[in-house]
Amino acid sequence: MLTKPDFTAVAKAIADPPPEWLVPGLAHFQDVVASEVTSDEAHDYLRRFAQMHDAAGKLIAFLPMYLAMPTAARSDKRVRVIQEQVRTALGVLPAIKANLADRMNEPPRKGGPRPSAPRHLCAAVVVEAWSLIHGKAQPRSNRLYRANTGKLAVTNIAARAGAGMLRT
Repeated sequence: MLTKPDFTAVAKAIADPPPEWLVPGLAHFQDVVASEVTSDEAHDYLRRFAQMHDAAGKLIAFLPMYLAMPTAARSDKRVRVIQEQVRTALGVLPAIKANLADRMNEPPRKGGPRPSAPRHLCAAVVVEAWSLIHGKAQPRSNRLYRANTGKLAVTNIAARAGAGMLRT
């Protein structure tokens, strides 16, 4: 049985001393970062992308009805708030739908090692944490390599993935 990883070393590599929220924030992603995606799971993700793509299309088609509320209902503050939220959603949904279409239409893999989505997510989490604390991402961090204790796969992934993204 694996024990829960301790993200203190990675958190200290990002900021020493780390803010109170950083270790729990890194730990929040441990299950996703520590997992490997099987072929069946990859096919399931593609099916979910297709469902989300279809849902985005339906929202784009039918959300505008909220903007065409009868004049009497438009004076209601709740309706105005919903209409503003609908405008926001309609502003971003086409880009989300296009991104999902891109993911659905990626060419099939022709062999070789599967790209490590958990590693990319780990790197994104580390870069986001670094950016929140320091204001901008850096290209590389040797401290994240040193944070690698070698005891846990999650810590190894965090150190390797983040090390290519940040510099101290």
